[in-house]
Amino acid sequence: MIQIGARAHDYGKDTPDHLFQKISADGFASIQLAFKKAILGVETFRDITPSVLEEVIETKQKFHLHLAVLGVYIEPALVENEAQRKDGVAEFISSIPIAQKLGADCIGTETTRMSMQPKVTRKEALDVLYRSLWKIIPEAELYGVTVAIEPVYYHTVNTPECAAEVLKTMACQNLKIIFDPVNLLSAEELPVQNQLWERAFERFGEKIAAVHMKGAVVDEQKNMISSNFEQSLINYEFIFSCLKTLPQNFSVLREEANPLTGADDCEFLKSLIV
Repeated sequence: MIQIGARAHDYGKDTPDHLFQKISADGFASIQLAFKKAILGVETFRDITPSVLEEVIETKQKFHLHLAVLGVYIEPALVENEAQRKDGVAEFISSIPIAQKLGADCIGTETTRMSMQPKVTRKEALDVLYRSLWKIIPEAELYGVTVAIEPVYYHTVNTPECAAEVLKTMACQNLKIIFDPVNLLSAEELPVQNQLWERAFERFGEKIAAVHMKGAVVDEQKNMISSNFEQSLINYEFIFSCLKTLPQNFSVLREEANPLTGADDCEFLKSLIV
């Protein structure tokens, strides 16, 4: 089954009641939640108290929202600042029991932009990513929580093949993928995007834990920039034809939603899973 959802913080930073009510009213059935971006009063990890957790649990039940992704975005492949990387890994590990308590499908992160460390090779960045995952995965296994990394064409894990290699190397049922078609696509590959999607589904389709969906066009400088769904150059029909063949349950989350058009975006995505 595919559920349609949204990132909570695209609707602002608010109380769970106000935030979840708006998301539910637009027709979304699931959310991605990044506490520090979305929940009023949460500025640091220490602010996620048991009472805050209980409020989130009760409120998402009230509005019949499923938690698809607990977003804990860190820099797990940061070579040049070991202290920052270790602090991020520690925060991620501390979030694993929270993901379990909230019943999240996965706890997700990206894998560090290569531009953050221009003197570092991809191999060096991948080696450090593995060091981070070897710390994280045993804790995830202990709590029965799925960790999901998001491939992005300008990040450490940048292609379907690289993502598949990480999955193979870690050889862990608790490690999966957040699939964002736009983030995986460079402007150069736009004319052959279907081939890229085919490579992605062939290499990690059944390891997809959640999907991000947004619009994209190419600007005058040949850069990919965000757009609404109507203007977008992304072949959604092809992507969803592949998604619907997958055996697992997951959510497709509207990313970069505009609350003024959230209901329309929800209906557009729902039309693609019929």
